[in-house]
Amino acid sequence: MKLPEVVRSLSQHQSAVSIEEVSLDEVFLRCLAVDVNAEYDNPPFSCSRWDGFALCAGSSSRGWLRIVQGREVVAGQVPDFRVKQGTCVPVMTGAVIPDGANAVVKREDTELAEESVKILVPVLPGSGVIPQGNEWSRGDMVISSGTIVTPWAWVLLAETGCAKIKVYKKPLIGFLAIGSELAFPGCDLTYGKRYAGGQYFLAGIARFFGCDVLDRGVVSDDPSAIESAICSLERCDLIVTVGGTGKGVRDYTGRIWKSLGAEILFDRVDIKPGMSSCGGMWNGKAWLSLPGGVIGGAAIFCEVLNGLMKKWFRRKEDVIPSASFTIGESFSFKGKQARAVWGYVEFHESMPIFFPHHGLKRFTHEKNGYILLPEEIRSLKYATVQTGRLISLMTA
Repeated sequence: MKLPEVVRSLSQHQSAVSIEEVSLDEVFLRCLAVDVNAEYDNPPFSCSRWDGFALCAGSSSRGWLRIVQGREVVAGQVPDFRVKQGTCVPVMTGAVIPDGANAVVKREDTELAEESVKILVPVLPGSGVIPQGNEWSRGDMVISSGTIVTPWAWVLLAETGCAKIKVYKKPLIGFLAIGSELAFPGCDLTYGKRYAGGQYFLAGIARFFGCDVLDRGVVSDDPSAIESAICSLERCDLIVTVGGTGKGVRDYTGRIWKSLGAEILFDRVDIKPGMSSCGGMWNGKAWLSLPGGVIGGAAIFCEVLNGLMKKWFRRKEDVIPSASFTIGESFSFKGKQARAVWGYVEFHESMPIFFPHHGLKRFTHEKNGYILLPEEIRSLKYATVQTGRLISLMTA
């Protein structure tokens, strides 16, 4: 089955997860379940953009102004006086613009005398003033439902005054690594074994985009142990196993799903790496079994997760964002299948540059993006542009 069909086959069985209310301190990386509308203008008053002097500017104010003695506008206080033509008052950054003033000149653009100040630069009406409602007006939608709260979205929520926010409950994704050759990190590494790591890459992506993770660690190629571990993940919204999907005599994963009565929606994906992946539904929950290795089925997992999360969070837009990459290094491969190419994305002013993974780059660069190539494309050419996925928190 082609990858887009795989995503559709699992997504069509999904519905939105339930909603809960959390505090502002708990909302980071959560998905908003409601639109957040402004109850106040932001800023709620016209304020000074910098430290300086508030004045009533004409078409181009310049020259000497008298400083009103005993008057100063401090941030957080409301001035109870009016600024008259030809006078000025000291004002702090963020302080309310007093009545009569329509501009603020920076202190460094003035020459200070004992009771007066000389304006050294032209000052126009509105200069140095942040108008009331400059960011948004009361009633504006500040953040839409379905947004995953990034650091910047967190700022916006705080500035709307939200203390409690309704969010979708975190989907729970269960992970299980399968293979007698695998050792759980922290255990002694005996000859013939290696530490399991692939599920951590997938689990990290899941956490990155607002999911909770239940990791059942590593089980050997033993049917009863695999079945027991899978059953312990039954409460998860998505169950992901890594390893044991091949055609060998000790690759039990597909057979165990059948023995559990699971519905198998696909038993092969027409893409490399990850062709032996299979998946379906079990007791109303989605399951996905991927081949072993760090990136063996990682792109399949990302595409499936993206499709499921759009249903879980009622989103129209992708959760894992698409991006245009400039290819930073030519790369070719053999075979007739579609291909997922992982790589390292460097960020430059013009466009992100994608360096395909191969050889020792696996160990020296982070994998933070991939490109899905259709079967008719056999190479990536230097300096060409391709669309791919970017695993980046700041674009969630």
